[in-house]
Amino acid sequence: MPKKPKDEQGQTRSLRPLKPSLLTKLPSTLAMITGEKNERLAERFLKQKGLKLIKRNYRCRAGEIDLIMADGASLVFVEVRFRKHKKYGSASESVNLRKQQKLIKAAQYYLLAHFPSHEPACRFDVVAIDGNQTPKLSQNPIEWLPNAFTL
Repeated sequence: MPKKPKDEQGQTRSLRPLKPSLLTKLPSTLAMITGEKNERLAERFLKQKGLKLIKRNYRCRAGEIDLIMADGASLVFVEVRFRKHKKYGSASESVNLRKQQKLIKAAQYYLLAHFPSHEPACRFDVVAIDGNQTPKLSQNPIEWLPNAFTL
């Protein structure tokens, strides 16, 4: 059995240094963590407004829907966007026509899978969170755009 490596003080190392290939994956992992936190923040915000969660991160071959919620009898497909800086536009501006089309396609997949005989009333909302202006993410301003776009 090979001996475990030792550090400068002669102590056995329990952790190996990160491989360079793993270091390149860190930004996407951090982005995923930030995205998850913002989706949870948006979910809490919408629940306070009276919506009920149906599904988180619905994925299909057409794309992903961050949140699917119910507002009374209406089904609400929610896209959550976060922008730390406005260098490339605000969070709400980032939901362009191409993104809207992807969300519509993903929503159509969901509707076909879960409501094959009838289509409930539905809408597309955007929850936009701009900036890292406060140390606590939950204190960043949230912009809710109900019925942000239509089919």
